[in-house]
Amino acid sequence: MRIEVRAGETMPADGVVVEGRAHVDLSLMTGETKPVPVGPGDTVHAGTVDLSGRLEVDVRAAGVRTRLGRLMTLVEEHARRRAPIVRLADQVSAWFVVVVLLLAGTTFALWAGRGVGLAVDHAIALLIVTCPCALGLATPLAISAAIGRAAGSGLLVKGGDAIERLARPGTVFLDKTGTVTCGRLALVRWVGDEAARPLAAALESASNHPVARALAGAPAQESGVVAREVHETTGAGIRGRVGEHDVIVGSPDFVTGQAGGSIPGWFEAAVGEETARGHTPVGVAVDGRLVALAVLGDPLRPEARAVIERLRRAGYRLRLLSGDHPA
Repeated sequence: MRIEVRAGETMPADGVVVEGRAHVDLSLMTGETKPVPVGPGDTVHAGTVDLSGRLEVDVRAAGVRTRLGRLMTLVEEHARRRAPIVRLADQVSAWFVVVVLLLAGTTFALWAGRGVGLAVDHAIALLIVTCPCALGLATPLAISAAIGRAAGSGLLVKGGDAIERLARPGTVFLDKTGTVTCGRLALVRWVGDEAARPLAAALESASNHPVARALAGAPAQESGVVAREVHETTGAGIRGRVGEHDVIVGSPDFVTGQAGGSIPGWFEAAVGEETARGHTPVGVAVDGRLVALAVLGDPLRPEARAVIERLRRAGYRLRLLSGDHPA
């Protein structure tokens, strides 16, 4: 089957692109916020989002056979897996029941000489106090309750054995994007003319690209100016008229190429500095002149530092998983 996926729609199946080009949000599968360009011959997966263009996709897998479906099936299988402590409790409880029944019978026999009613009372009292059922039920119930509470807090636990291992400090691997960070691009710094911020926001509000959404929500647009004659270049930037101004926003190479003229020294220095920090630099030109550099990044979650310090104090070794540049 061949399907059409338009900008803003979610991929319904795994497949291969046969026509069209677009940027795809893979954050559901990888956690990374930066969109990935795809074109003919590239593989796309169910659950990812087409951000910028029309795609024709040749379906290769649907439903539970997709990559996302297989992942969810794997999670369900692990969730049903019995923890070692539960298996141990089952083994112990089988012998425990036999021993308790023997003791109850012995108690009944010892007290039978003083009356059957009294013997029954003492035998039942022994069964109630030892309660063999509690031993067999308490452990799996505690594991299930722990997994349920974790799920309520947004933590997906693969199985009871993982809960058991968490009782002993070890190594914790933290995925950076969406775990340590907020998982979305945001404006972290603005270099240059502040008056250009509402112009850039008005222009970017015409696009649904993640970079555009970050810039469109950065400054308050009280003026209500609407962009017109907007032209978006996939993977590069956007250009249009905002009020009486010609505004260009995009990658530094795109903006310098479109604006023409000389490149200010402060602009080149800021681009190099922010790129080294792992940020995404976005140039802004107004009326053919480079006036600002918007610096986008994925900010840390407010609670990240405190959580990491708490894990360290508890004795855990911490490692960070990230696809970013090592710098």
